[in-house]
Amino acid sequence: MEYSNAAILAQYEKNMAQYPLVKGEVDAFLGQQEETFCLYMRYLYGHMAAQDVLSAEISVMAGYARATLDAAEKMDYVNSIPAEIFFPYVLQHRVNTECLDDSRGYLLEQLLPFVAGKTMEQAALAVNYWCYAHATYTPADDRTLGPLAVLRRTLGRCGEESVLAVAALRSVGIPARQVYCPRWSHCDDNHAWVEVWIDGAWHYMGACEPEPTLDRGWFTAAASRAMLVDTKCWAGDGLYETVNCLAPYTPARRLTVRVTRDGEPVAGAIVKFQIVNYSEAYTLWKAVTDVTGHAGIQTGAGDLLVYARFGEKAALRKVDLRQETAVTLPLEKELPARLAVDLVPPVDSSGEVPHAPDARHTHRLQLCQAHLAAKREDFEEKTDYFAMAAGNWREIRDFLEEAPYPRPLKEQLLSTLREKDFVDITRQSLEDALSVCRGAYPEDVFRDFILAPRIADEMLLPRRSKIRALFPEGFSGAAEILAWMRANLEILPDQGVSQFYPDAYGCLRCRQVPAFAFDMVFVALCRAFSFPARLETATGQAQWLDADGLWHPIRPQEKPVCLTLRLPVGQKAHYGQQLTIGAWDGQDYVTLKCPDLVLEGQHTFFLQPGRYRITATTRQIDGTASVAMEHISLFADATLEISLPADQTAGKLKQVALSLPAGPVKQLWQPGKNMILIFADPGSEPTEHLLREMLEFAPALRQESCRILLVTAQASHPTVALLRQALPEAVVFQGEDPAVLAALHLQMRVGDLRLPFVVCLDGVGRGVYADANYRIGLAKTLLDVQKLLR
Repeated sequence: MEYSNAAILAQYEKNMAQYPLVKGEVDAFLGQQEETFCLYMRYLYGHMAAQDVLSAEISVMAGYARATLDAAEKMDYVNSIPAEIFFPYVLQHRVNTECLDDSRGYLLEQLLPFVAGKTMEQAALAVNYWCYAHATYTPADDRTLGPLAVLRRTLGRCGEESVLAVAALRSVGIPARQVYCPRWSHCDDNHAWVEVWIDGAWHYMGACEPEPTLDRGWFTAAASRAMLVDTKCWAGDGLYETVNCLAPYTPARRLTVRVTRDGEPVAGAIVKFQIVNYSEAYTLWKAVTDVTGHAGIQTGAGDLLVYARFGEKAALRKVDLRQETAVTLPLEKELPARLAVDLVPPVDSSGEVPHAPDARHTHRLQLCQAHLAAKREDFEEKTDYFAMAAGNWREIRDFLEEAPYPRPLKEQLLSTLREKDFVDITRQSLEDALSVCRGAYPEDVFRDFILAPRIADEMLLPRRSKIRALFPEGFSGAAEILAWMRANLEILPDQGVSQFYPDAYGCLRCRQVPAFAFDMVFVALCRAFSFPARLETATGQAQWLDADGLWHPIRPQEKPVCLTLRLPVGQKAHYGQQLTIGAWDGQDYVTLKCPDLVLEGQHTFFLQPGRYRITATTRQIDGTASVAMEHISLFADATLEISLPADQTAGKLKQVALSLPAGPVKQLWQPGKNMILIFADPGSEPTEHLLREMLEFAPALRQESCRILLVTAQASHPTVALLRQALPEAVVFQGEDPAVLAALHLQMRVGDLRLPFVVCLDGVGRGVYADANYRIGLAKTLLDVQKLLR
């Protein structure tokens, strides 16, 4: 893309022509502003998704532009950044799907003392130490907090830590982007980190996980097993593009797919490159075949599912990138009724070697930890709502003590919120949510489907009163609301951006709504006028409740049919981990959501007639996903016998006669007794995953006759304390000779030297299983190994 003034103006006019009301307001605001500021604002609005155009206050967007101007004045290196890097990776306001806030100027003010006089590389490393001093890792739900909320909470999942780090880096003029492994190939989860542009090249770092140098992180080995690492770039000829960033992390390979029909190449066919993660076929990359019928992807040296479709014909097959890099997919009328495959991930190709301890780095980490601990003193003794609110607790206190509503009603409202909502909600938003009427509805209906402000993953803002002001004559009911929306709202294409929601008020004010957000806006409008409505859990489609207590979907539906899935005796499948159902929507199989469902014996689903994909998965101990897929057409009640793929743990166990160096580990092992040996670094993301999983499986682990030896230099860490309470038979040994760790790595042939490192020993002292670093589901694997040993 060209970044001249004329090109930026042209893209601004092109994008904003879709939003005449907002464009008029922006043009009027820019009428009296200086030239460079106007250029920055036009760039932002020219590459802005509908959600932000309809939702973001002009003053907030001006804050990003103004702070970027300030950074350019104060940091000499900013002016040497080329335009194609500066605009999308410094000026750009959005990192990913975070709730926007006016954080750019605040971050610049806070960080200037830490970066003044430093080179770009030194400044980037300093910013990451600052981020670590203000926030550390915790698992959380998928809604992404903005930078200010992460700072208030002092915690965030990896997607939130990286949003904070990227925002902080950009605030001081350092080009930065969030990169994602959207789904790991070797375990069920994903991860996000940060790349920074320094002196003409991109380098990586862990977000809020500082290292003394660039291109180091605990995830290096995991990333070397990825099939894709990507980032969102809000630039290019369109609104934004996804950039494949895999090459620096693993020996990437180019897979070329040729799609044919009756032997002839097919142009315009959709090709999806997929892995199975959380027991669903997840699309890593989508492409369209060219005039020769070809499409491709740069990917890792593992297994992929490749799916192609053109019209009513499709094809699906496994590709092993270790064996082939060019395949032909002949389109057929139907997908195979059954498909059973093992998807093997790439091997660790990081070649990482241990780094010598860095005393200065260790000291800086300790200072950061002390700063974070002092920051948390403000709220660490709080309980209930105040504990969840963290640094936002005063907002909750003021609402409870001063808002002019009965205390029970306030607490009823707070009971509908998710944990993270307490961190970024305001007293004004809470009071606005209470401005509804219960009417004659039962208490639970009023609480959950009128009073509750949370609908999906949208930002909670004080909008109900504003929405009612748009419609002074009101509505007679939800049916009238639906009719008005269909007649008056312009449906906007999502332009490939449907991962975050707009502000319902902004959509209604402009009378425009992205297609994917129509249902959410309908529910928001209904609740603002005290009519119960919801997004149905499994499909996410909007429904409204009539006076007889019946739920009505906003789109016509046929009479549901019953699909009964029957598992063999003794098998148990956790939905969303080992089994999913995907419904065909005309373009793709969309996974139905059934939270907390565990299938045992048989279970009946009530579904709309149509086509479905049932995916059953067993994740093997080496990371392989053993997958069984069934494609069915469901137009009458049906029962389907399904079975999870066989667990291959027994065949994959090792029998390594270990030579343990003298020391506590050797002394604590007892002949005839199995042992799980864990070298851990509590507080770091990979160790926290493992220890929290072990807490979940603690009751089952207690039933196994094994000893758990936790080797850590942080025996007093809170997560360790919780584990000791849950597993009182566990032994915690503080400190260990690194030679023991190195010897076990070498003997068990596990190459990743980052913690955690786990070894299972049998009763005669043989190492039967080992794993290192990052592996979601590791605690269950340890349990399965113990059951086999027993």
